[in-house]
Amino acid sequence: MEQVAKIPISPTLRKLKPGEKAVFPIEQCSSVTAIVSKFRKDLARIGWDADIKSDTKEYTVTVFRTK
Repeated sequence: MEQVAKIPISPTLRKLKPGEKAVFPIEQCSSVTAIVSKFRKDLARIGWDADIKSDTKEYTVTVFRTK
């Protein structure tokens, strides 16, 4: 089985500005989804939002910062 380098999720998402994206390995999909949900609530006052797209062919999860 291939080793996949994990990327720190929270610090990476906090640095995103609207219009930017971050790509994570598919193995982190559940964690990425949970943290995006948490950020939507915790950062609601500043209007933080993002879209998540999973690509099972490329084995990635991409987070697009929308606000």
